[in-house]
Amino acid sequence: TGVVPDIKDDASPVTIADREAEQVLRARIRQSFPAHAILGEEEGEDAATAGAAVRWIVDPIDGTKAFVTGVPLY
Repeated sequence: TGVVPDIKDDASPVTIADREAEQVLRARIRQSFPAHAILGEEEGEDAATAGAAVRWIVDPIDGTKAFVTGVPLY
């Protein structure tokens, strides 16, 4: 597919698309809800807001294995 993944410690693939999508989501959440915590699959939890009353769980691309192998559904 031309998409070259990195392999995480748990042996699952991660791509630039995963990382950049999470960064965009984090930026938009912070802009609208600066006091909320964010826990993301790629970047973990923001330490500064770890005790917040609201936590967003972010996994921007579900199905990375399908994505990198060219399966059109992910």
